[in-house]
Amino acid sequence: MAKKGQKFRKFTDEERTKIVGEYLKGTSYRILANKYGISWNTIHTMVRKYKNTGTVNGKIKCRKSVKINVDFP
Repeated sequence: MAKKGQKFRKFTDEERTKIVGEYLKGTSYRILANKYGISWNTIHTMVRKYKNTGTVNGKIKCRKSVKINVDFP
């Protein structure tokens, strides 16, 4: 859980690509977490998003809104 006033680190796409690439080459979450000074769970989330979307882009895609055309008499 985040502490009040805690600052979160933002990763560039290049950093994300490097971290995910190292994991996919066989480096463990623990080693990467110690190397980059972040939580292993953060790395796990990056890898999971990469596997689901095929990209390490940091942008979150939202659901598209659906317009419903209803004709009332």
